[in-house]
Amino acid sequence: AGLVGYLASDTAASITAQALNVCGGLGNF
Repeated sequence: AGLVGYLASDTAASITAQALNVCGGLGNF
């Protein structure tokens, strides 16, 4: 649910996308 709010923001979306790539997926969240 929290990720939806981040994805809604263009700036946060870019950061989230990079974070997911570093973490390797949503599994860490």
